Amino acid sequence: MKERQRIELTYPSDVGHCPAKVVVYLAGGKIVGISDILAPVRTASYVLHTETEVAGFWRIAGGYAEASAFGATTLSIFAFMYAYWRQTGQYAAFFGAAILLMLLLLSTSTTAYVGLFLVSVPAAISLLISLVAGRTNTRDLVILVVGIVAVAITMAMLLRDPNFFDPAVRLFETMVLEKPESASAWERFMWNAKALENAVASGGLGIGIGSSRSSSWLVSTVSQLGVIGSILMGALVYTVLMGLSGCKRSHADGELVALIAALRAYVFAMLVAASLGGSGAVPRVTFFIALAAVCVSRKHLGPSAEKARSWVSAPVAS
Repeated sequence: MKERQRIELTYPSDVGHCPAKVVVYLAGGKIVGISDILAPVRTASYVLHTETEVAGFWRIAGGYAEASAFGATTLSIFAFMYAYWRQTGQYAAFFGAAILLMLLLLSTSTTAYVGLFLVSVPAAISLLISLVAGRTNTRDLVILVVGIVAVAITMAMLLRDPNFFDPAVRLFETMVLEKPESASAWERFMWNAKALENAVASGGLGIGIGSSRSSSWLVSTVSQLGVIGSILMGALVYTVLMGLSGCKRSHADGELVALIAALRAYVFAMLVAASLGGSGAVPRVTFFIALAAVCVSRKHLGPSAEKARSWVSAPVAS
């Protein structure tokens, strides 16, 4: 029980983050014509890209320095909410995921858009497997219904006004299709190339944490930690993404299984976003929180725990 209480501490913080984003970042921000209401809490001395516009859309930065950081964090929490809802069916998680998805689409962040596509691939594969295997549940049907309704509304709007989605198309072209040709993209490519050159020059040993600059977590890991460090980091990532695979879940309650699945999705989305636009080799502290939660859960449900439970439940000889 104590282990479960410690692990559950990660969930309320993510749930509370969702309505705060809506009120502060969206409803109380530029969309309703109010100026940057988070300006008093931004005391950093570096440049903050909070008053920028792309293709006619305001860039949502939230409490971050730029829209890219906001999009990366929002993507991770969206993955957590979606996976948790798929496991439990909680309405709070469903509406939280829906709101975060809306914020992702409005963020005007290339990291958010490309990351959302990459994160959606395993989710779509999982849904397809459920449909083919005949293991559909209410949540799967909700996803299908929402998708069909969204397609129907999109077609109706196009029939009414063929140019209705032109601003969104221009935004997509600017932030995704034309992004690789931009000056910032070429600058980031040069950072990554130089970081990889440093890794090769060090003989694969790495040049040390914080000693290179790149725009990808993967590149930073190879450059700064070297081959051996990258393998060890890969082992940690593999442990988290494995979740409870191989464990007997008969003694695990649904809440624990759902929470570990949500943490897996969170870490996957976080690393995808960091690989697209991250600058360091060390993941966020939430990665290590998820790693600790998975390790504790696997120990709780592993073979040694199974032997301990069988020993406790064994009848005492008279």
